Amino acid sequence: MPWLELAGVLLVMVSILWWAVVYAQVMANTGFSAAGTLPCLLYTSDRCSLAMALCKDWHFLGIKRYSAELLWLGVAAAAIAILAGGFFGNTDRPEES
Repeated sequence: MPWLELAGVLLVMVSILWWAVVYAQVMANTGFSAAGTLPCLLYTSDRCSLAMALCKDWHFLGIKRYSAELLWLGVAAAAIAILAGGFFGNTDRPEES
């Protein structure tokens, strides 16, 4: 399932870019550090929600919120593709004698 693996990787990449766009603006306007916002890539805590809410300045893409669900969807899709390739990947090859 190479298409599922590719889709998973693309979802993860889009999610990381989405996080970077939102939290670069958050860091610039609130003083939060990069290390302090990194957990927000994985889950949305109250602190992450507060940081996004405090960032009232204009954003060049108009994105105001980040959602970690896209990251986890991409991770799950890539993991399923990798596991399926490991379990079923040998069925296409002829047996060697």
